[in-house]
Amino acid sequence: MISLWMLPGDPDPHLYLIGPSGLLPQPTDKVTVELLSNGGTFQADGYVASSRDPVVVKILHLRHKFPAAFAQSNEVRVIARGKQILVPIPGAAKALKALRECIDMKLPEWGVDPKAYDALQVPPTDIENYEFMSSKDYPQDLLDANWMGDVIIRLDVDATGKVTNCAVVVTSGHKSVDDISCFRAMQRGRFNPAVGADGKPTAAVRVRDVVFRIAE
Repeated sequence: MISLWMLPGDPDPHLYLIGPSGLLPQPTDKVTVELLSNGGTFQADGYVASSRDPVVVKILHLRHKFPAAFAQSNEVRVIARGKQILVPIPGAAKALKALRECIDMKLPEWGVDPKAYDALQVPPTDIENYEFMSSKDYPQDLLDANWMGDVIIRLDVDATGKVTNCAVVVTSGHKSVDDISCFRAMQRGRFNPAVGADGKPTAAVRVRDVVFRIAE
């Protein structure tokens, strides 16, 4: 089974592959995703999110052009560590349309105007190989307790790509995690700026999921 996942306000999608361990590629880093028919080829990162059968493989950093290409395709080929799998995706365009409708319904709850967001040619996108959080930002008490979780934050990004404001829209349940996520976003946050309807860089809103995980 294959699933396309998108966080409302974040243009970078994830793919999930779910199936028997003997069938799926089980990446530890780089993954190639080919969209057959009218799509393209995308380089991404991947890892095994759950090693118990059925295995769950998470593929991320597919970038903002992937959803539109996915909608135009009828098969997905995933290649990792010398192994590949081909998955049919009939009805991809219809599925993506429904996903975008769900996203537009959720955005106002998080303080994002869906019409303004949809009017952008390109929303603020991640800078390749740049992340404003690091492992050193993990609160030590929660690290010692083996706590794992995430927080969703809304960021105002100016026309140069700098973060000018941050607000928590879904709490992690721990103030220290929420606070450090917004603090680092304000201190270090940089993105490729949004492109407006006129083709020029513009200020826009970006949503990010900040994940705190302990490597196995």
